[in-house]
Amino acid sequence: MRLVIILLCLPAWAAAGPWLRAPETHFLSISTEMDPMVVPANPYTAVYYEYGLSPKVTLGFDGGLDANGVGKALVFARTSLGASRGPHRLSAEFAFGAISDGQDISPVVRPGVSWGRGFSLGQQSGWWALDATYAYRPKDNSHWPKVEGTIGWAAHDRVKLLMQATAESPNGNAVIVSWTPSVALRLSKQTHLVFGAVIYNRLPNTLKIGIWQEF
Repeated sequence: MRLVIILLCLPAWAAAGPWLRAPETHFLSISTEMDPMVVPANPYTAVYYEYGLSPKVTLGFDGGLDANGVGKALVFARTSLGASRGPHRLSAEFAFGAISDGQDISPVVRPGVSWGRGFSLGQQSGWWALDATYAYRPKDNSHWPKVEGTIGWAAHDRVKLLMQATAESPNGNAVIVSWTPSVALRLSKQTHLVFGAVIYNRLPNTLKIGIWQEF
């Protein structure tokens, strides 16, 4: 069950924070995370997708699976809160789906809220985002509160630097903290290659690599 908790709480590497996808546009992220010290490897492959349904609503999918059948699959809807002008953005999200421990599949819901704003550093731009979610599994009243902060900076026309910090307390137990420094390299106007590491306070560290695609 501990592994299921970890997978459910894993940050969506390409999460957009409070910003909505433009109408009729798509975003897809596919990534793989694994502990390089474990042999044989048990990679966790994640898929994250967004679709701009309207100026006020973005739909999406957040899922993943490892070699043992442990994973999650959730669909979500995100809507903006408050004014769409000004430096600050706020949104609310509701996700529902299921998690699997490799044997049983259980329904789960995950409401959340997000805040973010852009900033300038020299001639380059960046963004801050703060996301809070509360995942709940009715089957056994399990709950997973999580807070995640992200800072991103376009260091170059082809390079984005990101840092994610996540804290979660599964069922009120000891807090699991992770740091995810990563780099996104622009391969084309709509494609980025992303790689980084996940550094945990209580769990083995992992490496990640993935692709971001807009269309």
